[in-house]
Amino acid sequence: MNINQKTKKIASVVGTSALALFAVYAALVFWVVRTVDKAVFVLGEIAEETHKEENLRLLKNSVQNTEGDRAQIAALFVSEDGIVSFIERVESLGVSSHAQVLLQSVSVEGGVLKLDISATGAFSEVFHFLTLLEKLPYRTVFEKVSILKLPEDKKGNEWQALATFDLLSFNSATGAGDKK
Repeated sequence: MNINQKTKKIASVVGTSALALFAVYAALVFWVVRTVDKAVFVLGEIAEETHKEENLRLLKNSVQNTEGDRAQIAALFVSEDGIVSFIERVESLGVSSHAQVLLQSVSVEGGVLKLDISATGAFSEVFHFLTLLEKLPYRTVFEKVSILKLPEDKKGNEWQALATFDLLSFNSATGAGDKK
């Protein structure tokens, strides 16, 4: 064999080996890139899931931490189930003010609880009742209020208040509870 042929053979073996090594290198690089991509994808999913779990934990903590506040807010509204309790509360204001209170009508119109009320007694008692009614911790509107002096009779100096009273902070199943 001649040197030229040996050189060609060595060059051919070296070239083939280099090509094979390059192919193996390229395959390894491709495999590493794919593995890194998969790892990045999995890490991204883990980070996203961790973020979701953290948000859920924060939300649960917020719900627990605001339980008292939500109960206080709920107490500022009267639900359909609470109409009787609300009426009893209005009647108890009459007892507190020493006025005789009569609920003439109660209705729900457009998500608003409407009450027609009359109160009878001395002027100070009737006025005190109206003041207590106005100061209830609910969003209310008096549509109409009139205070009349009743004719003198055996009882003496009696007054009567007639009021149409709307409870806007009312949660009804049919209305929004807010009148504009």
